[in-house]
Amino acid sequence: MALDSTCFATGKHIKYLTLILNSKVGNYLLKDSPKTGTGDLLISVQAIEPVKIPVPEYETENRLNIIFDEIINSCLTAELENKINSIVYDLYNLSDEEISFIELQ
Repeated sequence: MALDSTCFATGKHIKYLTLILNSKVGNYLLKDSPKTGTGDLLISVQAIEPVKIPVPEYETENRLNIIFDEIINSCLTAELENKINSIVYDLYNLSDEEISFIELQ
């Protein structure tokens, strides 16, 4: 995952981190980050550093890793994205009201 033109994130939890940051919660948490001319987020180490990423239980991270691999090998990403968002909502213990707020962003 490229964070900016000079920095890359690596490690054994990279799939988990990628899915968290690309979930609706991740997009909400990074909504105030700088954007490119096309509107894409310009993610920097400074933008990610204050974001609180929950430490998952093994089973949760494993479920997300499986979904990550399915996305890479599939064209049916909408259903998989919904699964990811549901798991991430649980990780952050979000209420239905908070989920609705994020869904509308």
